[in-house]
Amino acid sequence: PDQPIQGSGVAGPASAARVPALGVASAQPIALASHADWLRLVDCLDLGGIASQIAHHCDLKGWTEGRLSLGLDPAAEHLRSPGAESRLHAALEKTMGVAVKLDIQVARPQRETLAQKRERESGERRQAAVSAMEEDPVARAMQDELDASWIAGSIEPTD
Repeated sequence: PDQPIQGSGVAGPASAARVPALGVASAQPIALASHADWLRLVDCLDLGGIASQIAHHCDLKGWTEGRLSLGLDPAAEHLRSPGAESRLHAALEKTMGVAVKLDIQVARPQRETLAQKRERESGERRQAAVSAMEEDPVARAMQDELDASWIAGSIEPTD
């Protein structure tokens, strides 16, 4: 079910642009009608470097009549440059297959950006690894035998 993007006037496939399947097995295109669609789009853009980082630090404000409005996290404002934004614009048009008027405004994200999501997930994996080590009977026995303790921040998940 398509959900409207808050404040955008976009209500579903009749008014939303069509985006290629974005790595989904189905050849059916998806609508850029939700923040989740935006995160999937960013994840599959053929971009690297600063342009990619800008996209990863943006949340979707709206998509209507060929205008893509993004909010760039103020913590990433230093990434902005005309060249990087131009590369992002070109990658969006190529991937979406439509002309895009890109509008990036610095604003605190209303939803989790892809960069924030990845950082949160990484922290959750680190915490799970720490918990696993603390609960492991062999690791606990070694700590007791050697009168040792874990060095804070030294436990990393093996992904």
